[in-house]
Amino acid sequence: MKTIKIERLKDQANAVFRESKNDYAMQRRALQCFVENLLMQHNAYKGFRYLSESDVPPSNSFGIIFDESEKREHAYPDPSRISFY
Repeated sequence: MKTIKIERLKDQANAVFRESKNDYAMQRRALQCFVENLLMQHNAYKGFRYLSESDVPPSNSFGIIFDESEKREHAYPDPSRISFY
């Protein structure tokens, strides 16, 4: 029987969130639910952040566009682009 450390699983999921092709948003969302549930069950959930344009390879979608104005109306073009802490 083999086991995997929860941190390794989280790191692998974060790589998928960052590197996968744009048309895999539904798969990324399903993976988010799965990994978040495991992290919660093992008291290892520390939150997440949306990936910005500088976090992903060129031509990949990204999770947040920051609004630096006083309004702080950030845009979330692809909410499946996240990274668990």
